[in-house]
Amino acid sequence: MTAVSLKKKIFFLYLSFLFACILFVLDILNYATTIPSENPNLIPLEPRLSFLVAHAVCFLLFLLGYIYACEAGTVRPPLFAFVVLATNIVSFILRVVYELVYLDYHPTQYNL
Repeated sequence: MTAVSLKKKIFFLYLSFLFACILFVLDILNYATTIPSENPNLIPLEPRLSFLVAHAVCFLLFLLGYIYACEAGTVRPPLFAFVVLATNIVSFILRVVYELVYLDYHPTQYNL
């Protein structure tokens, strides 16, 4: 297995790391804008749900990259995979804590 082929296999890890960093920055921005104002109409429901879906896609990309890296013939998964996993977990935990803490501040509309 050549190095070029191995880099193609861990492309999903790079992509997952990029998305995790973007989601981490968006989570921090949500905290920074919500904490001082505590405005209940700050973020509607639709973008918040798409953030959670984006976190799920990020985890899926990590799993694909991890599996491909393990199947590429390396004895152990690359250390970068664990960095990506930690970034994904921290970003996801930030999002879940944000959703739970500010649950009453965001309006929820149900169409019955």
